[in-house]
Amino acid sequence: MKSETMTIRLDPEMRAQLDFIAKSTRRSRSFLGSEAVARFIKTEAEIIKGIQEAQAESRAGQVVSHEESTQAMHAAIKHGAQRSKSV
Repeated sequence: MKSETMTIRLDPEMRAQLDFIAKSTRRSRSFLGSEAVARFIKTEAEIIKGIQEAQAESRAGQVVSHEESTQAMHAAIKHGAQRSKSV
């Protein structure tokens, strides 16, 4: 896979931490930086996708009112409490 170079700025403390991790794991700073960016991108993309899906559901009217969700939560808590008493 072809890769491109990217320059980032780190404060001295973060650079020292990165150096410590690189030395401790015998990985290059470049490798660790690439891994960190990949994880960040994956996480952020999942969050954005979830938000966009929720917005689409809301526009389609697929919503539950606060009152309905609160009632359902209270019922689930009550059911769980009753089950734990019977054990």
